[in-house]
Amino acid sequence: MQKYIFILTLLYFSLNLPAQDTGKVESIVMVTDRDVYVAGDRLYFALNLTNTDIESNSFAYISLNNVNGTTVFSGCTEIVSGNSFGTIPLSDTLESGLYQLVSFTNCLRNYGRDYFARKSILVINRFDSEFGFEKSIAETSAQESGNDVAITQVSDNASEITTDNQQYHRREKVKVELQIPVTQRVISITVRQAAPVEFSLADKSEPSLTSIESCRYLPEKSGLVIQGTINDESGKESTGLPVYLSCEDSTANLQYTLTGADGTFRFFLNPWYFGKTIRIKPENDYQGSITMDDKFSSASGFEMPDVTVTGNIKQFAAISQKLLTIRKSYFDENCISLTNTETKNAYRPLVYPQAARVIKPSEFTYLPDFMEISREILPFIKTRLSGGEYKVSVFDPEKQVYNDLLVFVDGFLIENIGQVISLDSRKIKKIEIVTSQRYLGEILIPGVISITTTNREIDNINWSHPIYSMKLENIMKQEIPASIDVASLQHNIPDFRQLLYWNPLPPADRNKSYKFETMTSDCTGIFEIVVSCLGTNGKLKEYTKVFEVIH
Repeated sequence: MQKYIFILTLLYFSLNLPAQDTGKVESIVMVTDRDVYVAGDRLYFALNLTNTDIESNSFAYISLNNVNGTTVFSGCTEIVSGNSFGTIPLSDTLESGLYQLVSFTNCLRNYGRDYFARKSILVINRFDSEFGFEKSIAETSAQESGNDVAITQVSDNASEITTDNQQYHRREKVKVELQIPVTQRVISITVRQAAPVEFSLADKSEPSLTSIESCRYLPEKSGLVIQGTINDESGKESTGLPVYLSCEDSTANLQYTLTGADGTFRFFLNPWYFGKTIRIKPENDYQGSITMDDKFSSASGFEMPDVTVTGNIKQFAAISQKLLTIRKSYFDENCISLTNTETKNAYRPLVYPQAARVIKPSEFTYLPDFMEISREILPFIKTRLSGGEYKVSVFDPEKQVYNDLLVFVDGFLIENIGQVISLDSRKIKKIEIVTSQRYLGEILIPGVISITTTNREIDNINWSHPIYSMKLENIMKQEIPASIDVASLQHNIPDFRQLLYWNPLPPADRNKSYKFETMTSDCTGIFEIVVSCLGTNGKLKEYTKVFEVIH
């Protein structure tokens, strides 16, 4: 308990800490396995966080936006040793057109969207007979953006990439050797069918770094930080107001903090909270509103890239549609998860370590409501109706008095016992009672009664005061494409993979050459090996080598 109280105190006093003007800000770069996708396919991405000595973030956010600025996907990924990677399943319902991936950390939000990583892609809906994106591509091909990550395109047959042949037959082994300069660090390698469209990314100038008045958005090192504001009924910010956070569980858990001068509150959520539902509420008698911070609001919108069509994009789109349909008909393209299943730094913020008494109503005769349950089988508990409200209290044997209780249902702190007074003994799995006083920080807890229901009765509770409920999503898995043993694949089973190889974890040793092998599929045409590197200047650079697959 002392551990998370310390963290909450640290977060509270960090509310108005001035940010240091170091002249440097962490930077995030992003690459994808391809530039053109078919709706229903998978997009693979890799992120790299630089200047991590400035702010050490362990989590990054990623969203996919369409040209209207609507977010069609959002998620959170873990940064390990400055790197992260994963996959985004592209829905079959995505319309054909340009899309943009945006990635950022919570700390980067202090400096504005100019510091976010952006990567534009083209998505083709495999059920479209006509492509409405042709006009938009033609219109954007003459525009200049400067909003995407700067990439310097290296000419074909670069000496840094060598292959054992220039032409290959279908289902033939391709041997590749890389000799990347020591000044460049490889962050991803992809081998893909070349698409007749290029996102010519102009050199992005560094945004001017100005000192910010306060670090409103804190670094997220071993968990996530959520924040919001509370205003009273007149719209004025509430200062110094206790705010409570609890989470669905079979055991009572609780965090609390106080709102700052601008009505802002923050909570630190360690990995135990991931994938669970949380509820946030101020003290019971407060009337006002809770507004939660939306981390993806600053990533919405679409910054138009500079697009160049280098061939028959309509024909490429039509062929890609058919190839994906065939692949889905014959086998599933699965992913391999490299995420460690062990949850690190996860701990439950318990209200009490062990209940003094645990009662299971199923072990007794049926009782129709909680009033009868407390009267018949709950020692030291008194439930009564007073002034039209139900109240519950616990007897303190030392002081020989009855004290008010905090009431939890399915792990959540509720307003009063009247919200669950109708629960009968069949709907309650267990009841835990703590009669002794406890302190949560500076808050005195005179006693606790924790009710665990058989079927999430917390979802049926009516609330009289402001409460905010949200489902905290799980962190995205780090996944790569599952390998296909092309050599053992029956010849009557088609293999129309346009992505032959994707590796977001190349070796870190830049002083040695790196060799790898892949297999061509049944697709013919021009393929390209693209090696994305990060230079000492923090700029992204691509080395490209093409080869041809013939019948």
